[in-house]
Amino acid sequence: MDENEFPIVDVLHPRVISRDMNDGTVKVELKIPRLEPSKDKNPKHGNVSLTFFNDGYSFSVRVEIADKKAKTRTAYVHQVESMPTKINIPKSKWTVEKGELVITLVKDVVEPWTKKLLKKGLDQVSSSDSE
Repeated sequence: MDENEFPIVDVLHPRVISRDMNDGTVKVELKIPRLEPSKDKNPKHGNVSLTFFNDGYSFSVRVEIADKKAKTRTAYVHQVESMPTKINIPKSKWTVEKGELVITLVKDVVEPWTKKLLKKGLDQVSSSDSE
């Protein structure tokens, strides 16, 4: 059985750290145990799916990692419904590092996000906004 066919036994939400890099980009780090880089773009024994919505104002990411010994997969999901400003989708990218997925979001309009990130985080929809 191919590892992509293993059943998903857990869907988890990773710890997320977002930082305005003051160079027109925002770094989003998803802390994912057992995540390891491989020779190609995807993680070793896994895959990444990053999808942008609303013309670059929101995104979702899903990382799946296979446990070859247990013949199962674990999915890590994170979704942002409304970022402070629009993202340049073609210029944004992601990379796999040991224990984390790093997403580099390139802002369509360069303006500081630091205060917005400190106030509400990357997702600008608060619980009272979504009700």
